[in-house]
Amino acid sequence: MGVGRFNPNYAPNPARHLAEVLESREISQAELSRRSGLSEKLISEIISGKNPITAKTAVALEKALDVSAKIWFGMQNERDLFMARKELEEAPASATA
Repeated sequence: MGVGRFNPNYAPNPARHLAEVLESREISQAELSRRSGLSEKLISEIISGKNPITAKTAVALEKALDVSAKIWFGMQNERDLFMARKELEEAPASATA
C-alpha cells in the first residue's frame, strides 16, 4: 500500500441506499418508475443488486428523487472499485500475472 492512499475496508452499497431512500420517503418502486422513466424491472434489479447504477440511471434518479446524479454514480463507482480491489486481493498470485 502506497503512502497517502486511502483504501477503506468497505464501500457504500448504492442499492441499499436507494431502498432506504424509497422507504424513508414512502415511495414505491412503481412510483419511482413513473417519476424516473425507468422500468420497474430495472429498479427492482438495482435494489436487489443484480444491476448497477449507470450514469443514465443516476440522472434519472436525480430527476425523480432530487439527489445528485454524482452521489448515485459516485457510490456505484466506489462500490465497483472496492469490489475489484477485493477480487484482486483474494485472487491467487498466478491468476493476476
